[in-house]
Amino acid sequence: MGYEQRKIALPEITDGYLSIALRPQPLQLQEMVVKPLDPLDIVGLSLDRIPENYLSIPYKARGFQREYVTANEQFIQLMEVTFLTQATRDPGATRVLDARYLENKREKAPLWDPSRGGFYTFGWTKALKIESPSQSTF
Repeated sequence: MGYEQRKIALPEITDGYLSIALRPQPLQLQEMVVKPLDPLDIVGLSLDRIPENYLSIPYKARGFQREYVTANEQFIQLMEVTFLTQATRDPGATRVLDARYLENKREKAPLWDPSRGGFYTFGWTKALKIESPSQSTF
């Protein structure tokens, strides 16, 4: 499975936001052999590659997280946070730089399901061009 190539000239980008949908393009293969892997080999390879996959020198990283829950196409919870983290063993090495959390408690309350250990989400809203809910909604 591959994807069609597409070139977009900069003048075609007019509103500052670009959404690109990939179109599948089947690839013809001569022959494909699928073999099961031994789980112990996979674990061994993972352990051997720890030095490649995890930095052993101090570093800093900035990040952004957005989490939102909807029910019946309505926002019931929104959380956004930007943070700075450092690779140390100190549990206080991550600092929140900015955050906001909004929830609609009235809409959220019926979603509580103690048998599941918390809230039950009916669905997720697509992230493309997400519009934040207004303050009056919450």
